[in-house]
Order: sequence, then structure tokens, then C-alpha cells
Amino acid sequence: MRILHTLSIVSPARNEAANLEALRQAIETALAPLMLDWELIVVDDGSTDGTFEKLRELRGRDSRVKALRLSRNFGHEAATTAGLEHAKGEAVILIDADFQDPPELLPEMIALWRAGNDIVTARRLSREGESLFKRATSFLYSRMIFSMAGWDIPKDTGDFGLYGQDVVRAFCQCRERNRLVRALMAWPGFRRTEITFHRPKRLGGETKYGVFRLIALGLNSLLSFSIVPLRMLWNFGLALMALSTAGFLGMLAWKGPSMDLCLIASLWFIAGMQSVFLGLAGEYIGKIYIEVQQKPNYIVWDRLGLDP
Repeated sequence: MRILHTLSIVSPARNEAANLEALRQAIETALAPLMLDWELIVVDDGSTDGTFEKLRELRGRDSRVKALRLSRNFGHEAATTAGLEHAKGEAVILIDADFQDPPELLPEMIALWRAGNDIVTARRLSREGESLFKRATSFLYSRMIFSMAGWDIPKDTGDFGLYGQDVVRAFCQCRERNRLVRALMAWPGFRRTEITFHRPKRLGGETKYGVFRLIALGLNSLLSFSIVPLRMLWNFGLALMALSTAGFLGMLAWKGPSMDLCLIASLWFIAGMQSVFLGLAGEYIGKIYIEVQQKPNYIVWDRLGLDP
């Protein structure tokens, strides 16, 4: 049985000032029976609603509340990375500040870590308050895209979960800028288990992931963690060549009045597919360009209770 002395809780936040006090209280209530030292690291990812000022107020009343303020909005993955790289606990829990990740599940996660698991993920059985479109796209996203990654990534989950110190250390060694936290956490292959929960509505505020941002996240995940699309294009190109050859031979044998129409349609089809292929190749090249620039994933503007 593992002994947990210190726990870090990392929560990326953008315009979540209204939820922070409730989050701190809920975490304190959930962890009170466990009698352990913990810290709450909130990463202000370019908020405009006074989130950092609220964090300063909370820290004045509770020294366990710590914070990073990023110089601008770098995105959820970068903000989460910032919190993980500053966490000092023997285990780290990632949790959103909007209460869609219930703090009351924390003791169960800790118990499973103490039993020998390095990663404890939280799988969503339902998603209250979300549209049918978002539920459907999330279902397809986790199955179609993650199946191409080349390693086992938990499905129907977000970042909410507990990660041991060894897992966090391995994650911090991954320096790419196009990142997806849940995929990089799963990449080293540490021992993992899961709990299940029904995801509630947001406590307050609005979701930061609209339709277009979800599509961009899905495309980024697909192209950052898999070369399967390139292999699919190769296979498709071979199949298209075979189909075109067969069609050409068929038209030679037929010599019907619609031969010109078939030829024009084929040319337009091939031209369209070439455009798609070039666009996909361009996406990969663009990501290579971004990576070789070696810019940092985030810039810290201010901090509360955390050393550089």
C-alpha cells in the first residue's frame, strides 16, 4: 500500500473567477477525512474577468492556494502543462474549475493510486447539458482518432484524473508544442485504471470549446499523434490508380455517347482529391515548422506561492 504525503491539484482556468471559491471549498471538504498535505495550483490562462485577483484573495486566506498567471491565452493544453511542471506532489490530480469534474471523486482516485495504479482516469457515462452534436462528435473523436495513435488512450475521458509522480515526470519530458495532455499521459504505458461518473453541467460561466474549436482540436490530435492519414492517402492513391485504369479500359470497350462526360467527371474527381492530399500534407509540414521554431509552450507573467 502506497503512502501519499503530498498531493498537487492542478486546475487550468480561463474566466472562472465565479467558481474558484466553490472549487477550493469542495476540494477541502473532499480531502478533509484523508489528513494529507495538498496544494491547489490554478493556472490563469489569459482571463479577463479578474480570475487572478480572486486567486490572490483566496491565497490570502488559504496558503494552499497557489497560482500561475500566463501572459496571454495559450490554450488549455499549455495551461495544464504549466501547472504540471510546477506541481511538487507525489501524485497530481487534474481537474477543471467549472465543476464538470466532481471534486468528491478525489478520495476514490487516491485510494486507487495507493493500491498501486500510476494513472486513475475518470470515464464519463453521460454528459449533462451537452447537445446531441457535441456528444456524438466526442464519441467519434475518442474512438476514430485515438485508435490511430499507436498506443492505448482511454476513451470517453478528459484530463480529469490522478497521475503519479513518475507519470508527470515522463510527461514533462515531452516537449512538443502540438500536445494533447491525455494522450501524452498514456504514451509511457504506466499502470492505469479508471472510475466512472456522470458529468454534470457547468457550475457557472460558458464553455470555451465551441464547434469550430472542437473541430480544430480533433484535427490537431489526429495530425500530431498519428501518420495513419498519410498511409491512408498512399493506399487510396493506389486504389484510385487501379480504378481509373479499369474505368479507362471500360470506356475503350464501350465507346458510348457519355464517354466525354465520364472523362470530365474523372478529371474533376482526381483534381479534388489532389487538393485534399496537398492540404493534408501542408498541415503536417506546418506542424513541423511550428515544432522546429522551439518556442515555449507558455510564458508566466505572475505567480503566487510558486518558485520559478
